[in-house]
Amino acid sequence: MHTENALQQQLAELIAQIAETGRARGMTQVQIARAAGLADETLSRAKRNPNIGLMHFARLAAVVGLKPTLLPDDPVIEKIHRGGLFEP
Repeated sequence: MHTENALQQQLAELIAQIAETGRARGMTQVQIARAAGLADETLSRAKRNPNIGLMHFARLAAVVGLKPTLLPDDPVIEKIHRGGLFEP
């Protein structure tokens, strides 16, 4: 079972990934939020406090070409997802 802090940390990492992917595509956080049809400060606020609704999260992800996906809580699958299956 995950603690609330661990879940918030995971969500913060996902939100940071949205911002980083957008930045790599030449988009600011404001541009990402606007393209998602959300308030300008939405992504910035979510980075500070990752308690964001699923619909807003999915819309932000879609704008930068990402799709939220659920994976089983399995160490092997986690390694595959992170690209580290063959690392010691």
